[in-house]
Amino acid sequence: MILYGPFKICNKHTSESNYFFDNSLKIQNDLWGIKNLEEVCDESRKNGFSQEDFIRMPANNFSIIYRKVS
Repeated sequence: MILYGPFKICNKHTSESNYFFDNSLKIQNDLWGIKNLEEVCDESRKNGFSQEDFIRMPANNFSIIYRKVS
């Protein structure tokens, strides 16, 4: 599984633009917004995935690569 996008790390935005983007999403819907990386990783582990790689990408985004644990 590959996830791509902005994430908060330790509940903090990685850039000012992500902060504004997060707020604009939440104005549209309270359930939307930039998620905490740690929470995403915890959920993936609960569902049988292990993190293989974490890659910084352009525009303050990240690619997170997981593999299914058998």
